[in-house]
Amino acid sequence: MAPVLSFEYWFGWVTDCFARKRTRDRDTRRSLIVLGVFWFFTGVEYAVILPSAWQFLQNLGATQKIWLSASISAFSFANFVFSPVYGRFADRHSTKTILIISGSFGFVGNLIYLLANDPYTNVEARFIAGMGAAAGSAIFAFIARVSKTPLDMNKNMGAVMTSRAVGLIVGPAFNFFLVRISWKMGSFEVDPYNSPGMLMMIVWVVCLACVVFWFKDEPKDEEFLVSNPEPIAPSIQTKQPSMDDSIVSTDTIDFDDYDDDEEALIAEQQPKCGDFCGMGVSVLLLIQFLNMFNQTAYETFVTPFTQHVFKWNQVNNSIVYMITAVLAISVYYAMTKTQRKYNVSDRLEILIGIVLQLIGFALFWAMPAHSNKELWKFAISSVVFVVGLPFVYIAPALQAKLTTRKAQGLGQGIRRSVMSAAQIIGPLWATLSGEYEGAIFWGGMLILTAISIVIMAVGWKSLHFQMPPNPLLTTPADHEKKPLLIADNTNGSSKDHGSINVPIE
Repeated sequence: MAPVLSFEYWFGWVTDCFARKRTRDRDTRRSLIVLGVFWFFTGVEYAVILPSAWQFLQNLGATQKIWLSASISAFSFANFVFSPVYGRFADRHSTKTILIISGSFGFVGNLIYLLANDPYTNVEARFIAGMGAAAGSAIFAFIARVSKTPLDMNKNMGAVMTSRAVGLIVGPAFNFFLVRISWKMGSFEVDPYNSPGMLMMIVWVVCLACVVFWFKDEPKDEEFLVSNPEPIAPSIQTKQPSMDDSIVSTDTIDFDDYDDDEEALIAEQQPKCGDFCGMGVSVLLLIQFLNMFNQTAYETFVTPFTQHVFKWNQVNNSIVYMITAVLAISVYYAMTKTQRKYNVSDRLEILIGIVLQLIGFALFWAMPAHSNKELWKFAISSVVFVVGLPFVYIAPALQAKLTTRKAQGLGQGIRRSVMSAAQIIGPLWATLSGEYEGAIFWGGMLILTAISIVIMAVGWKSLHFQMPPNPLLTTPADHEKKPLLIADNTNGSSKDHGSINVPIE
């Protein structure tokens, strides 16, 4: 099998998606590409907005770093509120509708960001843009539902998350052009600080066009079955009448039982608290909360820190983000090949990532940088920390495997809300934990990462899973290979495994 990130594999995969003959597999692949494009644009937005966010706020009159925290946290707070709503809507209705709504919010939020003339409007704009980014719950739930096997789920979720990392590389490259923009339209001026809003308006228009023309929801007639991997009653399928049906006595069929079974199946569709409160899912939610807290706190702290200590500007920070994204993608590629070759478990990968982050924060705390001459200390610590991040990115796929298919949207929505809560608190911690020296900041991050390892150890056994492939997503040819009637040698009768199990006298 070709490597998951090889050029030949993905080139054939993409070209097959846009072949003239349409099948459900091709529709699914095309939809996954659209989701990758959508998530790629979220990475572009993040990498374009964040490097210049603090300078833009200063240009609007902000003097306290709390405004930077408020701007970042407003985006995350919108994620926190709307992720479960979008996820539940996608479970019950349409993922495509959610993508269109969220893309529209992204467009409006960046329009307001472009027109902002004070820090308050900037924060409002980021909140509305965050409503657009909340579609991540619907995106990952869709991926979980259409994946045939755990390996497919890892591959599909990993590919979509990698597309965001690619966006983090491409995004800073735009800043090399945005810093040169200086237009005036009447009394309104487009400058290097608000120009990212204009760029993202164009980006979201392109994204909406991709969703409208190329994304396709799951077939409605199979959503009920796909959402119930372990039905509590025999499946009831439509059966075409035949001449042999006349020999079956209707006295053997109790239709009241089938009505009860159907009602039970409908009730089973509703997610229960137990789907989200198991030990494994709870441990993963706590780990992802602490991991996202570390990441967002680090990103919020680093921009003012490098500006103060190393005298970096918007372009310098953009270069750092590009290098970081390239490093993360390289680590993810190596991690994927290693997992396939040596069958490394998801939980072990997550543990490795947390340990690497712990080492990185220990280096930050033990070797603080105070001038340009000590840049090497900051660089080494950052590399170790960033290398650990891709290992933890497998957690959404592992959580999807530990969650029933009927509750993927709501489950991913809860996960996104938990991570958004971390994205709210992390920036606040970064701005309130002290000045640019960072001793208290790095010490706090070190303690939280150590807590993550303890939580991982407590729930280690609950993070093991074994999810069978989804039989409803196999090809029709696979079903044709199975006989409809299987002889029972013990009593000489035959049983129909294709629809209602009717005893044959």
